[in-house]
Formats: sequence, C-alpha cells, structure tokens
Amino acid sequence: MADENKKEIALSELVEVMGLEIVEKSRDYEDVMISSKDVHRPGIQLTGFMEKFPWTRLQVIGHVEYNYYMQMDPAERYERFRGILSYPIPAIIYSYDQPVTEDIIDLANYYNKTILRSTMSTTKLIAHINSVLESMLAEEIQVHAGLMEVFGTGVLIRGKSSVGKSETGLDLVIRGHRLVADDVVKIKKIDEKLLGFAPENIRHFMEIRGLGILDIRRLYGVGSVKKDT
Repeated sequence: MADENKKEIALSELVEVMGLEIVEKSRDYEDVMISSKDVHRPGIQLTGFMEKFPWTRLQVIGHVEYNYYMQMDPAERYERFRGILSYPIPAIIYSYDQPVTEDIIDLANYYNKTILRSTMSTTKLIAHINSVLESMLAEEIQVHAGLMEVFGTGVLIRGKSSVGKSETGLDLVIRGHRLVADDVVKIKKIDEKLLGFAPENIRHFMEIRGLGILDIRRLYGVGSVKKDT
C-alpha cells in the first residue's frame, strides 16, 4: 500500500502528457495511480526470479527484453508474463513501437493491467518518463509573492498586500530583467533544487494599481518573461 503522505499522479495523466499509445486498457484505468518516480526493466523477472520485484514502478519492455522473451517457448513466455502481471504493477510500456503478442494481451486483460506503447527508443523513453514523473511527483507549495529573474538568478519578492511587490517587479522588467510570476508563485523541489513558476492562467501578466492587468510579454517582448527559474 502506498504511503498516504506520498504524492501520486494518475496513469491516464502520464499517458496523455507523453502521448503514449494504449494497446490494452485495464478496467480501472482511470483509477490507477503512480507514486514512484523510477521505472523498471523486468529482465530478471523474465527469467522467473520474482524476489524483491519492484512492482510499484512502471515496467518498460525494451529491445533486449523483447528479443529475450520472444525466443522462449510460448508456454514458458506465458508463465513468465503471468508472474509479472499478477502483481499490482501500474502498467507495462513497450519501446520502439514493438508488437505485443495476443497471449500477453490476453493475460493483461485477465489480470486487469494496462499495456502501453511508444515509438521512442528505450533509453529516450526511460529518460522522458523519469523527467515527467520527477516534475509531476515533485513536492510543491504555492506562495503569495512575485518571482523575477534578475541577472540569471531567481528572486522571490515577498511582502504584505499593497506594499508594492508588483510595482517593484514592473520596475525590474523596465530595467531589462524578466518576469516569471506575479502575485502567485508555485515552487517545486526537483533534484534538491527549487523551481519557481506561475500558474498557467496568470503567466506573463501583472496587476498594477492604477493601471490594471498588464500583458508583460505583449508590452515588453518575449525577452521580458520566462516560464520558470
């Protein structure tokens, strides 16, 4: 059972973000959650060794795993995949757009598991999954502040309401620095580093007393704003 304090994301969200093909969809597909940032290539499990199987991770079938199990006797292959799919894994993902045999699809249907596919190479697929999961599963807080990039460094501007945070940010933009977020800043911790960015609906905008809401990108050009810092 997953740690109650651990952040999770829906498998369906990851599939949409990465543009993965659904080969076989589990009956509880919309409810499947991912809590691990890591993925696993189940090569050792295909030999029949299931001790300490990291089943909480997404399982990636690359060229090596595919070529190995395709040389097996069909009955042996069936048993190996039965062992893997009987665990509550989030999903299996095939790289290189590799075909999935009907026996494995039947097992996935029986054990109610999702099979996905990508045209990416195994290395690129794993790197992409790790990057997406690292971001989506990162610890995140939201603060009332402004965020600017000044001489390449993120600067958080905090203070009570109406003390001039936005006006200070606008003055910095006029001086050639870049706006990241005004009023609301989201902060994520990724690889022991903090990354600040604006909620999408207010990105590139500033609210200035007496002037209203300003589109900084439109007024000062694309070089005046940045997505995150």
